[in-house]
Amino acid sequence: MNYFVCILIGIVVLLGVDRVYHRVNLSPGLKQEQVNKAQVLKTFAWFNQHTTPDSQLVLSKDMVAEYFTKDAKMITNGQLVCSGIDEHLIHFREFQEKLYSMQIGEFIHVAAKEDKVYLRYTINIEKAKNQKDTVHVAGYMTLQNGKISEFNEVIHHS
Repeated sequence: MNYFVCILIGIVVLLGVDRVYHRVNLSPGLKQEQVNKAQVLKTFAWFNQHTTPDSQLVLSKDMVAEYFTKDAKMITNGQLVCSGIDEHLIHFREFQEKLYSMQIGEFIHVAAKEDKVYLRYTINIEKAKNQKDTVHVAGYMTLQNGKISEFNEVIHHS
């Protein structure tokens, strides 16, 4: 390991990552990008709670508004699927009503740049007990003030 890297690691350990962030002149957007990425992963964890066979959670407008902007858009394979809190609520409730189970599975890639979080992951679906499907998703989410304002995705069923 080169001498400079050893010194930098020592400074990080001694001062703490947050304090070094301001001293080493890293990209100013880096910290917000990490926050955006964490918020998207938190949104997926929230979503997974509502789409299991034993879930007793009832989705509400307030719950959706906690994660999405009032004018949020979901675009799938080039088509507008829903826009706004009310349409997102209807869309998410349809998953609860029509599917036995729907879980965000493996995250293959998650990266953030400025206000966008880029994703590649799978969704494991059970339409009925033992009738399974895997959906492959690639796309991005745009965030505004910690909420998703756009989700643009390309999906493929295997």
